[in-house]
Amino acid sequence: MKLKILPLAVLMIAGCGEPVIEDTPIEVEVKELDYSITENHQIIWNDILSKSESRYMVYFYSEYCAYCKQVKQDILSFYSKNIDDLYFVDVVKEKATYKSNDGLLIGTKKIDDFYIFGTPFLVEITNFTVTNWYAGVDAIQLYISTRIDNKNIFY
Repeated sequence: MKLKILPLAVLMIAGCGEPVIEDTPIEVEVKELDYSITENHQIIWNDILSKSESRYMVYFYSEYCAYCKQVKQDILSFYSKNIDDLYFVDVVKEKATYKSNDGLLIGTKKIDDFYIFGTPFLVEITNFTVTNWYAGVDAIQLYISTRIDNKNIFY
């Protein structure tokens, strides 16, 4: 993706000292992040509750999901900052189990009892147990912004 920006390059005119503002657009290429950067943190469904870290996050997405596309750059940028241990599950590839929110997801310890509400979906797992979840673009973006703002807070 290319963006055009107008630099405020201030040049001094010889001898008079008055600034001149140049409005020539400069094209800057902004590289979009892709899920390929998460290659080492893609996990299969059966490993969702069994990672060795005491606290980690699992992000569920689909390349076909319009809402996942809205949050894609945010979640991948967050991942690249290494603030949380973050794993990714492609729900299409892993044939995810979906269920409406029945209030029973928090506290889940067995993969047979685990499910997601849809995509995008972010789950916090502490000591092999689901401790929190964030469903949808707004909730995930809020989680990310809160964690970035408080990156010096350790759990």
